[in-house]
Amino acid sequence: MKMLVIYDISGQIWGIVYGEDKELVGLKSMAIEIPNGYDVERINVDNTEDPQPVFRKLSKDGETNAE
Repeated sequence: MKMLVIYDISGQIWGIVYGEDKELVGLKSMAIEIPNGYDVERINVDNTEDPQPVFRKLSKDGETNAE
């Protein structure tokens, strides 16, 4: 599923727009594709030049487990 993630300098996610892939101007955002069975937990901003999404696997009962 495509989504636009809006996040801050710490990597905390503040908003998600599903089905959107156009990145915003003036805000930290990232267009990502989420693999089936996963959710996005945060954005890893250790490398500020190349931030990466951190996914968590969804269990069968809808709970999440960080990966």
